[in-house]
Amino acid sequence: MSRSHRHHPFRGITTCESEKDDKQLAHRVYRHTIRQRLLAARYPLDPPMNATLAESDEPYAEVAEFLPHWREFSDPWAWGKDGRWRFDPARYPVYLRK
Repeated sequence: MSRSHRHHPFRGITTCESEKDDKQLAHRVYRHTIRQRLLAARYPLDPPMNATLAESDEPYAEVAEFLPHWREFSDPWAWGKDGRWRFDPARYPVYLRK
């Protein structure tokens, strides 16, 4: 495989290579909470098709007050990878392999 090497010399700081699982879980919990709060407040998920913009914004202004903030479910400092660091390719050639 001609492109099986890393093109940019960056790696994760810890042994965790990816934050994919952490991001998927955070998004899943966030979407679930939003659905639950919208159903509890008995607000429709979509504005009515025949309503004007001014009419449809009025009830949704109240919804924004009790919807959660994204950072309640997503804390990058608690995830597996603690960021990235740049390494010297001449010093660590083994890290250039995928």
